[in-house]
Amino acid sequence: MKIAACQMVSGPDVAANLTEAARLIAEAASGGARLVALPEYFCLMGQRDSDKLAIAEPPGQGPIQAMLRDAARDLGLWVVGGTLPMATPDPLHVANTTLVFSPEGAQVASVARRWSMASSGMVSMWSRRTASACIGSGPWRPAMNRARGS
Repeated sequence: MKIAACQMVSGPDVAANLTEAARLIAEAASGGARLVALPEYFCLMGQRDSDKLAIAEPPGQGPIQAMLRDAARDLGLWVVGGTLPMATPDPLHVANTTLVFSPEGAQVASVARRWSMASSGMVSMWSRRTASACIGSGPWRPAMNRARGS
């Protein structure tokens, strides 16, 4: 399986960041990648930690998750969405979440960490993991993969 790790310079414009992430995913797919991983907070590099609160999405909704889902489905590959802010019941918290989408566009795994955005800084954290699919199987053989150029 060919894997692409994308790197990008995100800024405060979510729409521009999503456009660039989608372009990088498509470029990786055209190069033969079957799994594409985006960097942490590919969707936003705000001026303050609290900027995440304004774009936090409920599970299964919003433009960030839609881009990840659509890219996975339309290109037929696995997409790992670095980190994105998911809404929590507490308006002072986001869940920093990594989502994994299958080639069918289904969200199959997530890892979430929630941080407090109180004025005193990050004061609390919890973690939750879910998975409903295994990506790949068998041993990884780096020497063999390098020899084949993958």
